[in-house]
Amino acid sequence: MREKKKGSSWFKKKSSQERSERTDSKGDLCGKGAQYYKDGVYDLAVECFLGSAEQGNVVAQCNLGFCCYYGIGIGKDPEKAVGWFRKSAELGYARSQFFLGYCYENGCGVIRSYEKAVEWYLKSAAQGEVKAQYLLGDCYYSGKGVSQNYEKAKEWYRKSSELGYEKASKKLKECF
Repeated sequence: MREKKKGSSWFKKKSSQERSERTDSKGDLCGKGAQYYKDGVYDLAVECFLGSAEQGNVVAQCNLGFCCYYGIGIGKDPEKAVGWFRKSAELGYARSQFFLGYCYENGCGVIRSYEKAVEWYLKSAAQGEVKAQYLLGDCYYSGKGVSQNYEKAKEWYRKSSELGYEKASKKLKECF
């Protein structure tokens, strides 16, 4: 029997959007993995993501990192997740840059470094990743990895809020 676990709604939404953007053989394999994931057949999803990730597909690398991080279809392995996020992040993929920043902020799979978290959040936020923008706001608000700066915090929360991230809108109302 195939492994079925509760999956992330983010993953299902993102993979279906990005599946349509990829038409090469790497993307086809990644798309198959996304469909398996959506269907709850996580071990086959991981196999497809791995094949595509090894060919250099940044979406598949991110998806595989996600699966390794949460132990979906594969054993939970934060260090391996970081490796896949890093490969994709270094190629400029915003979602992986966000996840890599998150790993650094929380010390998951790497030694905690707020400075490195901010570095990766900045790269991701510059591409419009709303969660990275929000967490940058948190970093500036609390002074984690950067000098505390309420104006910059407000700026990042506002950017995230303007792109529809509800948590950022709430934070703006609470703090400013």
